[in-house]
Formats: sequence, C-alpha cells, structure tokens
Amino acid sequence: MIHDKSDQIEAPDMACLRQFVRDASQEAFTALVQRRIDMVYSAALRQVNDRALAEDVTQVVFITLARKAPDLVHRDVVLSAWLFRTTHLAALDALRRERRRRKHEQHAAMINPKKTITEPDESTWDDVRPLLDAALMGLSEKDRRAIALRFFEGRSVREIGSLQGISEDAARQRLWRATERLRVKLATRGVTPSALGLASVLSAHAVQAAPASLADAAAHAAFSAVAAKAAIPLSLKGAIQLMAWTKAQMTGAVAVAALLVGGTTATVIYVNRPPTERQIVLTPGAPPPTIRAPGRPAVAPASPMTPDMKDRFDQAYALDPGQNLKHVQPPFIPERDAYFQSVDPHDMFNMKDTSSIHVFLSDGHHTDLNQWNAAKSTVGQVVHDVFGVPTYKLDMLPADYNRAVFGDWVVRRGVPLEAQFEGLSKVVLDEQQAQIRFEKREGIRPVLIATGRVTCKPLNPDDLQTSGMRTFLVHFYLGKPPKKPNGMAIGDRGGLLRAIGEALGREVIYDDPEKPAPATQGSLSYMWSNHLHGNLSQEQIAQAAKNIGDQLGLTFALDQRKVSYWSSLPPTESASGN
Repeated sequence: MIHDKSDQIEAPDMACLRQFVRDASQEAFTALVQRRIDMVYSAALRQVNDRALAEDVTQVVFITLARKAPDLVHRDVVLSAWLFRTTHLAALDALRRERRRRKHEQHAAMINPKKTITEPDESTWDDVRPLLDAALMGLSEKDRRAIALRFFEGRSVREIGSLQGISEDAARQRLWRATERLRVKLATRGVTPSALGLASVLSAHAVQAAPASLADAAAHAAFSAVAAKAAIPLSLKGAIQLMAWTKAQMTGAVAVAALLVGGTTATVIYVNRPPTERQIVLTPGAPPPTIRAPGRPAVAPASPMTPDMKDRFDQAYALDPGQNLKHVQPPFIPERDAYFQSVDPHDMFNMKDTSSIHVFLSDGHHTDLNQWNAAKSTVGQVVHDVFGVPTYKLDMLPADYNRAVFGDWVVRRGVPLEAQFEGLSKVVLDEQQAQIRFEKREGIRPVLIATGRVTCKPLNPDDLQTSGMRTFLVHFYLGKPPKKPNGMAIGDRGGLLRAIGEALGREVIYDDPEKPAPATQGSLSYMWSNHLHGNLSQEQIAQAAKNIGDQLGLTFALDQRKVSYWSSLPPTESASGN
C-alpha cells in the first residue's frame, strides 16, 4: 500500500520505487516490475532480436533499477525514460558480448546488412523496429520523456502535461515536435514514415507482452542483487556478465546458484523461458485483436468508422459540380469525429482542433484527409499550406493574410492553382463579405541566383549521415556557426532551394550551365535547420546566403529578375522585397 499522497499524484512508478526504498517493500517493487516489464522487454527485443537474450537484458535492467533506487527517488526523472535508456545500454553490452562469443565459436563475425527502404511513405514496423531505439537515444531528454510517456506508458496528452508541469496544449506541441524529430532521426537512417504513420506503428507495437514468467524472474533477481550489495557489480557490464554466467551454468525449470564474487555469496534466481508464443496472423481489413497480458486488463481497440458513417461524411464533404474548393465551417457533423478517430485513434495530433488547418482531397464523391497543420487557419496560411505557394511568391496585406478562416478545406484533386485562388476569394466574400481577389503577375523582383555544382561540406562531421541514404544537413545561420540543429526538415534539392528562399525572403533561381547528372543529385537527401529569425537586411541576406553556399558548394548572388508571383494588392502597392 502506498502511504505518501504526493507519490500518487506524481506518478505510480515513483511511488512504488519510494516505498521500495523506504520500507524495503518487495510487493511495491514487484508491482513496478509488472507494470513496466512489457515496455523493457519490448525495447530489449527490438535491439537484440533474440528472445532469450532480451529476457536476460530485461532482468539486468531491473537489477540495475533496484540497486540505483535510493538515488533515483531523489532525482527528477520520468522512470519509463530512465528504463528505456538503461535498456539501451544493457542491450548494447549484451550484443557486444554475443558478438565476441560468436566470433570465438565460429571464427567469423555475423553481419546483418542494413535494409533498403524503397517505399518510404509506407514504412512498416519491421522497417522502424531495428532503428527505433538508436534514434530515440539521439533525442533530447525532454523529447525522450514525451515519447516515453505517450507511447511506452500510454499516457494521455492531458496526463503528460500534468506530469511535466505544462498545459495540455503545450504538452501536445511538445509531443508533436518530439515525434517529428524522431521521424527525422529515422529518416537519416533510411526510413521515412509520415508523422501519422510513425505515431500509429509506435502506438501499436512499441510495447508488447513479455513472457508470463519474466516479471517474477526479474523481481527475484533484483531482490537478490540488493541483498548481496557487494557481490554484484554496479555496472551494466558486470550485470550482463552475471546473467551470462547464470545462463551458461544453470538448467531446469528454476535453478538457484551460489556465486562467489569478492568473497561474498549472492543468490541468483534464473527462470527458463516458456515456449515461443503463438503467432497471430491478421486478415487484411480485419480489426486488430485484443491482446491481454497476464495480470493486465484488456484494452479494446478503437471502433472503426462504419461504411454508413463514411458515406454520410463523404456526402457532407462532397464537392458540387464545378466546385473546386469547399470550406466546411464548425459546428461539425458527428461523423467527422469518427473519421478522425479512424485515422488517428490516439488523438495524438488533436486533429479535432477547429483552429488548425485540415485539408481533404476529393474526387467529387469520396473525401480523404490529405494533411494537417497545427498553425492557425488564416487566409495566408491556407495559400501557403493548402495551395503550396511559398511566401516569396505572395503579396498580401497583413490584415488579409491574418484573416481567420476556421474550418476544414476540401480541394478537388488535380485542380489548377488559379481555380483554388478563385474558390478562396469566393469563400471569403460569402462568409465575411470581404473582397480579396488574387491575380497572377509577372514583374522584376529581387532574387538569389545560385551557381555551381552541389558538393557536401558539412559544418560538423555528424552533419553527413550515410546510414541507408546520404543525408546532408544544411544550417541557415548568421554569425557563429551553430553547434546543434534548431528544428529540422527534410526533402530533395528543390525543397532545399525553396526552404532557402522562405528563410531569406526571395526566390532562389538555380543556374547551372553544365546541368549536373541526375544521379549525382539523386544520391543526396537534404535536411535543413533554420536559425534565422525576423526580417533580414540586404547585407544579412548576402551573409546568410554565403554561409549556406559554403556548405553546399554553391555561390549565391543578389540580383533582379522577371518572375511570376501572386498578389491581392493593387499593382502600385505590390511588394518588391528588399
């Protein structure tokens, strides 16, 4: 029983750990092990890819937890994040020992070739699994905590905010940023799931049921470790050695051995593994099964959207003949919530928020979500995010750009940009009696001319990744070169040039008289990190362009060129830039 009320408010994990330290309560520690055994075992199995070795690593992690408990209860830790990091270290050490053993026995290293992903937008759990833990270790502690609380502990966004002392909206943004950074880390290793796809596979697979007997084995091993304080080394390496010795020496259903280390006797309990669990084969289109771990309540899967509900949703969001853009204002029909639940069952991205941008594509009859953006839905954001018009190709008054237009946007597939602008003007006129008419123009405007052949000259050695695909990180900065990225995005050469233009406020035109071979450009995937903020002077633009060019092997020159752009201003008021 937990007596400290503050423990219950903070987190059940830490409450159990404090009771274990305070009262030497084996019941409290066992409850903690049972709560987190699936998470630790799943992380170990992902990394070592061997069930028996994963069980050994799991026991090592809880031995380490028991030994370090007196220190942990006085620190500000999210225990699931701490367990994840400890599992990673233990798994690395176990793999090193396993490789040495195999090399000794077989006189050859076993090398597992990396997997090449040919369809990055359809990445599966099998693609993500072997890379997940290393990618998570590359995140900051704050981001790793958010991921651990959401996907390893199954906490709601509200609970994450409460546990970390921030608002629910702030927790949602932190979780979004952490997931996006994790996605970028995975992209550098050759796997590029979408944000929704990554959240989905983590929710479904991050934690799997451990063997039924493993929790008891881990708890007993931890108690034995605490009882023999001087006998069992504190390091993970020493704990792995202990488990390896145990594995080699003992057989039978349950074996108990006395191990002399440094003149002190330690009792170690080792439980043999149960038979391999039955594999579950899912029929395409069938709902996922309810999996119940021993001693844990079953969690039913979210109810899918029924065909009738989808039909009603499609009818409400259908485009009329000749209509290319539709704005659906709140309040929304109930089928909308059911649809969002079907595409984002864990409400990770708060897609039901009426102030953000939701874009649907329609063929006139069937409608499906195409993108979601947490930015406030304004006329300017719709042009930028829904229509895909970069800021340097758009002239609008700030009052028009920031005019709120909350609701969902339905766009006809393949519709020309002119028709989208015409539809937006009609929406603003009908709903707000405001006239905003967009016109495509051509004029002399300031641009940046880029010349040269692209080469990789990273600021730091780690800025060029070679795992799975070559990914080159470009920093946009002024003054001192940055040491760490400030948010990141990823794309091809065209996306990189557009990002430079967005950051510097003018279009980038790439002039290459030699026309480099496509294979040279196709071998690189670009990431960029923007450290530039606010409006830049012409001198600052030139300096930032030089810093970017030095990394790319390009030369940027300020110039004036005749280019096309979109404007809602009278011709005399059209912005000309710096």
